[in-house]
Amino acid sequence: MTEWQTAVFLGLFSGGLGVAALRAPLLAWVALGPLGVAMASLSPGAAAVAGGVAGAAMTAPSFPTRTLRRLLVLGAVVSFASWAGVSAGIAASWPEGERAWAVVAVPLFAVVATLPLRLAGAPRTATNPLARTQERWLSVVHIARLGSDLCVTAALGTSAGVATLLALGGPLDRAAVVALVAAGLLLATALGYGALSYRDATRRAAAQRRVSVAAVVCDGADPGGPLDGLWPLRSPEYADVDATVERYERHVATAAAAGARVIVLPEVAVRVDRASREIWIDAVRSWAKKHAVAIVAPYFDHSRPLNALVVVGPDGLLARYEKQHPGPLEPKRSERMPPGLAEVGGPEGLALSTVICVDLDYGDLVRPVARAGGLLAVPANDWPGYELLHHRAAVWSAVMSGTSVLRATGHGISAAYDPAGHVLAEQSSLSGKGLVVLVTQIPA
Repeated sequence: MTEWQTAVFLGLFSGGLGVAALRAPLLAWVALGPLGVAMASLSPGAAAVAGGVAGAAMTAPSFPTRTLRRLLVLGAVVSFASWAGVSAGIAASWPEGERAWAVVAVPLFAVVATLPLRLAGAPRTATNPLARTQERWLSVVHIARLGSDLCVTAALGTSAGVATLLALGGPLDRAAVVALVAAGLLLATALGYGALSYRDATRRAAAQRRVSVAAVVCDGADPGGPLDGLWPLRSPEYADVDATVERYERHVATAAAAGARVIVLPEVAVRVDRASREIWIDAVRSWAKKHAVAIVAPYFDHSRPLNALVVVGPDGLLARYEKQHPGPLEPKRSERMPPGLAEVGGPEGLALSTVICVDLDYGDLVRPVARAGGLLAVPANDWPGYELLHHRAAVWSAVMSGTSVLRATGHGISAAYDPAGHVLAEQSSLSGKGLVVLVTQIPA
């Protein structure tokens, strides 16, 4: 086998392990091992090929449907280039015959190679393909509370560095033994921190008061054609404001009668213009006043254009928020705004933060939401083939912000998460008749 064939093989092996780790999370802890061997033993050019192949392969599952095809090409190209470049740089700087270098080089690679896609504005679901394999292992996810989900990536890279060192073969010299001990201590510390954080968050959630909240989703009619993320912008039912008000009214009443204090509707629950926007908001005001609840009510305003929401309580408007990370076909933002913040009244106040859909997959919400505490309400919109990936990704924001999260998701899975990352309740509008009335209690 030539050096270039070896490079392709090691890249595919590493990428395959990373993809398989979505079903078997343990594989993520060694997935970068074959790539580490490539960087240690091949020329910089061959190592670049191995890195590029691995990066493109691991990134691809983050764009699972036809709707995301253009983003798949962009994500795969950026990942190929960044993983190839970092692989070549590390291979060129790897000291000849120095096996111990693996426990430094591989975790360094794991973090640095993911940064360009993140800087390009991609969400967490795409920028950290290794870390998202760990979403079912909450004690590992809690390592992110050290400051970033990249801390989980670094831990995975350190483990793969150990695998690389051992795979390179030969007797263990003093430097290799020291490197193995240091890596073991680092991994034990990270895993111990994650386990303690998870246990503490679980205990705190159990001790917190319970607040009844609800996600209410009434999907509009199928617009015909592909069932993708543009469903609300294509189906004529979403542009009929009076019919949308009628469609939601009795289900909002049902959620309120079940005891919900906060009711969250899905992203682009309705399409409005300058004239009809106030009709929608006035209807939401009347529901909030009649049922003495707070309602998070999104809308898409064609006249501006704007993907936004209002938070309305019994006494009127509490907050406004505009989507900060728009999709490819949504209006771009010229300035930033923090999550929408409101204080929901009642016998005991409830701090309420809100963002929209993919905003949840970025780190800029973590600090303001963590400071506010309480509940993070997230109107969202998904589609078949993407809904499970996006549902699982919400665990990162729940854990990193230390708050309960409620997603009300059109054409997808509505769910509530506690601050430890547990899914408290979930229901899909895709498995029924487009309707979700999910009432549950969350710690807050």
